Amino acid sequence: SIPQALGIMKRPVAAGRGAGELLFDVVPGKPAESILVHRMASTEGGVAMPELGKATVDKDGLKAVERWIAGL
Repeated sequence: SIPQALGIMKRPVAAGRGAGELLFDVVPGKPAESILVHRMASTEGGVAMPELGKATVDKDGLKAVERWIAGL
């Protein structure tokens, strides 16, 4: 389905420990329960997204994604 193709209420295929304790890539209206936000907010190896060349969190990008998910 289209929402799952966008990661909405889709279980991760290969997030490994990057998923933390979270179950879905994007949970509509719940950024704190979304793997995407969890990974974007991290600088930890194997969790951080994007994985390469990342030592800081893109706070503006993270806020934009949180607003998008909150508005779903």
